[in-house]
Amino acid sequence: MYDQNEQTDDQKADEPKVDTQHLTDRWKAWQRDDGEEPREAQARERQAQAEVRRKETAEEKRARMLARREMRELAKAEREERARLRREERELAKAEREERARLRREEREVARMQAATKREIVRDQIAGIVSNVRKSAAVMRDEGIGALVRAAFARRWVVAVSLLILVGASALAGALVMRARHRSYLTAVLVAVNGKTIRRDHLNDEMHRLYGRQVLDSLVQRELRHQFLEKHGAVASDRQVDERLRLEAQSPEFMPVLQKAGKSEAEYRESLARVLSEFNLISKGVTVTEAEMRRFYTENADPRNVRALFHTPEVVTLAVIGTASRADADQARKALDAGGDWATLARRYSVDDSAQNGGVVAPFAVGRSLAAHAKGLDAVARRLQKGEQVGPVRLAGGLWWLVRCLDKQPALTRPYDEVKETVRILATAAKGEQVNGARVAAEYEAFRKKANIQTFMSR
Repeated sequence: MYDQNEQTDDQKADEPKVDTQHLTDRWKAWQRDDGEEPREAQARERQAQAEVRRKETAEEKRARMLARREMRELAKAEREERARLRREERELAKAEREERARLRREEREVARMQAATKREIVRDQIAGIVSNVRKSAAVMRDEGIGALVRAAFARRWVVAVSLLILVGASALAGALVMRARHRSYLTAVLVAVNGKTIRRDHLNDEMHRLYGRQVLDSLVQRELRHQFLEKHGAVASDRQVDERLRLEAQSPEFMPVLQKAGKSEAEYRESLARVLSEFNLISKGVTVTEAEMRRFYTENADPRNVRALFHTPEVVTLAVIGTASRADADQARKALDAGGDWATLARRYSVDDSAQNGGVVAPFAVGRSLAAHAKGLDAVARRLQKGEQVGPVRLAGGLWWLVRCLDKQPALTRPYDEVKETVRILATAAKGEQVNGARVAAEYEAFRKKANIQTFMSR
């Protein structure tokens, strides 16, 4: 009997041999392929991503640093410029004070000389009168009253000639004084640069060289136009100007607009007279119906018309912080939420020009601004109400913005009855331009060509 579990040597030889070394190598290769190398690749990938993020962070920090450096340099240059301007203003004020003091001294000296001259003249006149009285008394005592009368009539021409000489001398003295004062005014020192003076006549010469021809041509054209209006009887009367000025002054916007334009009421009245004169000329023989006036008003009260005369869109005033990165915008937002001052944070984080003004953007009309300071800001402003804030939002140009609405004036359409007279004038002028425009232009061109313009001085 033999054990069945035991195999003979021949049977063992017939069985296939297992290569254990090969299996070991394959097992190690499998572990290497599926375990170690993927982990190393993932580590390398994470390291590459970390390097990219580090570089991006470094670039952002560099950009912020450069932006802040530029802002500091601009602020420094602005401070230096303001300091320079203040120094120049102080020097100019000092020169003006010295000039005024010198003029006052000259005036006092001239007044003193005139007073002394008058006193001398009065003393001479009194002495002459006393001498004449003595002579007259002597003549009357020696020759009688008749001889005294004859002598007085004989000397009358002497008195007249003396008076004429006195008047001529006074006029000559006054002319010399005025000429001296005028020359002193023209040669007054305005600025001193390292001891070299710039006088008023230097400024006048330079202004004449740069703008004299242009200003003179403008004055010539204005005078020609006025003469043309006079020829056609179109010059606005004082009553017409006063009535229109009184009508416009009733609007609460009149004085603010006038102050914003930097005009006095007298200057505006003069320009209004020219406008009304042109209206009289172009609308001569033209009338408009109520329907035409209504149609003109409807076109100019339409909010869709960007040139509407009787509709004012919403006007907003915004405060903004425009940053180069989302990270800066988030930091600024966190600081604001913590109670930070907008103006201070705008100067610190914003790379927009408004940072110099504490982030405040000049008021603009919603929907009518060509750029609205930054493309897309118009749409943001349309959604915000006064006191509301939004951001960070990314707008065109790549900047990240924080936006706060400081003020928002509602849209306003002025009613027809309030502006009816203005509608009549403008509608008549528009119709007159169609009817009379070509004819008036041709007549004025012929009038201008026939004008006799003589130039006497180059300055």
